[in-house]
Amino acid sequence: MAVAGPGRQAADAAHRRGKPALNFILAALPAALAGALFTLPPPPEPWREPSIRPPAPNQAVRPPFSYEPEIPVIEAMLRLDPNDERARYWLVQLLAAKNDTAAAREQLSLLIERHPESPLAVQAAGDWIAALMQTQEEQDWSWLAGVWMRAAARQSHSVAALSNAAAALERCERLLEAIALLERARRHDPENPELLARLAGLYVRVTNPRAPEIGPALRRQARRRLMSSSDSALLASVAQYLLQWPPGGLAPNPLMLPPTELHAREKDGRLYLRRALRLDPTNPIARRLKAREQGKCPPPEPSGPR
Repeated sequence: MAVAGPGRQAADAAHRRGKPALNFILAALPAALAGALFTLPPPPEPWREPSIRPPAPNQAVRPPFSYEPEIPVIEAMLRLDPNDERARYWLVQLLAAKNDTAAAREQLSLLIERHPESPLAVQAAGDWIAALMQTQEEQDWSWLAGVWMRAAARQSHSVAALSNAAAALERCERLLEAIALLERARRHDPENPELLARLAGLYVRVTNPRAPEIGPALRRQARRRLMSSSDSALLASVAQYLLQWPPGGLAPNPLMLPPTELHAREKDGRLYLRRALRLDPTNPIARRLKAREQGKCPPPEPSGPR
């Protein structure tokens, strides 16, 4: 039996050392080709809060291509770039279309954990809830709310992440948690009019006695929280809704409300208005409402940024 010389042994050792690298290259080649040859379609237009509209009945949320051949390709793309949020969004949609609930739920959790500030994360969560609402299955969204709460805790200084988490929690009927997240986002960005309008609208919804999904205990908690707020602009905006002068000018028809309920609505609105003026007598919304209450010509709208 011939014994290999030192040169042959060195060559064999070099060959063995090269095998792992060669195997890695061969394993990554299909994924690299996939990323080069396959282009994901643009995601759908994300929801803009607070007007979230689920799909019409019997209208499934499906991506614009069949799921069978593309799932391995998208998985290969995510192995190359685990932070590709568009690829993960479409993977959630494809797995859901295939009724692979466990895998879709896992990928949705990863999308939210990695990209809580992305519109695609809240869009995918909303799609999941809308699809579940059309089935006869038990609608347990506690796991989804938990994922969003943890993501918001990690990104506690990101207005986009807090806003997205609040939108998802509102869809999950976790309304007080959604209010708390919007209030935190507003502390980081107090001049954002969209955050103010969403927060005021959510308070109006939670304190509305005509909302059957809102229990009396939740309504009392929200009223106490609002009355203890030191946010003059928020109190004035809620008063504006309740006193029939919302920001868009679309006042509720008083004839549609029973007299006792209309009286209670106006009483609450005046209560919030007085507190807003005590906190900030120069608040423009509160001053205009007060002038209307007194039958005077309201002060002009501010022409520039506050």
